[in-house]
Amino acid sequence: MIFLSKPTRYVEVRDENGNYILLTQATKFDTLKYRFVHSSEHVPATAFFGYLGNKFIHLKTEFDSFGPGLPDMVPGDSFEIKKDRWIIYPSRENREYDRLRFVISPESKQVIEVGKNRVDLYRFMDRGERVVVKTRATSLSLYLTKKYLTAQFHRRQTK
Repeated sequence: MIFLSKPTRYVEVRDENGNYILLTQATKFDTLKYRFVHSSEHVPATAFFGYLGNKFIHLKTEFDSFGPGLPDMVPGDSFEIKKDRWIIYPSRENREYDRLRFVISPESKQVIEVGKNRVDLYRFMDRGERVVVKTRATSLSLYLTKKYLTAQFHRRQTK
């Protein structure tokens, strides 16, 4: 019974109605990757997030070119160009998030990856729908209950 109550890190992705899209266990070595294509310039980009407590830490954002609408640099941010990719590293003041929020757009081809789990949000969500991503440490028994609810949501989406 102690095994079921031991806190473990999880990442949960929900739609705006609170339905689970993805619920997965994350190790301290996993990063959350948010992949998207910038709609006006069609530039592939990937934002990388780590975990600290119940917060996400924005580690870096990589993209193929720099143009309008792509991540702005603010004072304290740093960047490098490596193998023809721009990499922005947010400053300490600009990198902690309690949750991540995205608005779905088919043109942006938004994808969330955690470890070996991948969800192509743009394939089954409608334009303008909102997604909320959170991370937290919780017990295995609560995780299993939520995992069941996630399976029920996916079952409804494929009917």
